[in-house]
Amino acid sequence: MKGSRSKTHCIGRTSALRGAGAALFAAVALAAAQSHARTIEIVSCDRETGATVLSISAAGTGDGEKALIATWAPGDIGSVATNAHKTALVGAVGIADTSASFTIPSAWLTKTGIVRFFLMTGMPPYDLRLASLTSDGKAYIDTDFVPTVDSDIRVKAECGSDVAPFGVSKRAYLFRNTDEGLWYCGFAGNTTGSFDFRPNTAAQEYWLNSTGAYLDGTCRFAFDPTSFSDPTSTTLTLFARKENGSLSVKKQGSCTIYSAQLRKNGRLEHDYVPCVKDGVATMYDRSTKSFCSVSSSPAGGVFSAGTKIGPAPEDCGDVESVSDAIAIAPTLTVTAIDRQDETMTVAIGGAH
Repeated sequence: MKGSRSKTHCIGRTSALRGAGAALFAAVALAAAQSHARTIEIVSCDRETGATVLSISAAGTGDGEKALIATWAPGDIGSVATNAHKTALVGAVGIADTSASFTIPSAWLTKTGIVRFFLMTGMPPYDLRLASLTSDGKAYIDTDFVPTVDSDIRVKAECGSDVAPFGVSKRAYLFRNTDEGLWYCGFAGNTTGSFDFRPNTAAQEYWLNSTGAYLDGTCRFAFDPTSFSDPTSTTLTLFARKENGSLSVKKQGSCTIYSAQLRKNGRLEHDYVPCVKDGVATMYDRSTKSFCSVSSSPAGGVFSAGTKIGPAPEDCGDVESVSDAIAIAPTLTVTAIDRQDETMTVAIGGAH
């Protein structure tokens, strides 16, 4: 089954400007950006096999390499690429490229949803984006983040018993001490505590701030702010807990991290996502636009790469253009007809 040819919609982006003159300048700039944007057009799409052919308009003066991304969502996300539930990198669109081919993943074809293609203004900074990163019990990441009473730490992780997904002893930590469900937590010095909670088998969000220790959004232990003490100078680690006032780390072991956000005074200072860069599994920091160095104690530790996933659109610049939507829906097949009873049997393929 072939899809019809469809036009693309170019998406411009301007900053909010003040004043009538500035507004006029913005409008002119937007029109200019749209007029020079490269567009993508769906030439054909076989919804049974997923084979899709795209055409790409000619490059303009000064154009560089850009990422072409396929997205899937249960509903139509329009031109908002960041609302996609799934993504895949079709490839890098060079200056001379005028076409591209892509096979929609079979997992997308079995679900009711909408597929769109986005041409971004840049390329992803990493070679591969990963769903998670797992330490071998030695590898960890030392951030330059010093926890204070104004810190907010959120880490989505899955850890074994007596293993800390992040921390500085006496300053900021939350981990499960035993398989029976006893947890230990600490924040800003003398405020420490423990609580009983039988963990889920899946990943959980570890969340720590001055109000308490949270698991998946539920406060499990409330801190007493009157016992907060002076801040530390020790930087926080991921996949381990650093000893306060020391370079040594403890509470290491089987630990998988899916994401980590470190805030101070409400400002997002670090936003870590697992990835592969130059053959090394590590974390990319969206806030500082840099890659983390892999530390190890003892030496020789490495991270294991989790499932490969598509790039995040926000890591590839802005949206330059977007294709029309390809609707993926269940197929209906008549498998039997009883003319005497005037009934038929219908098989429904795909998600429904």
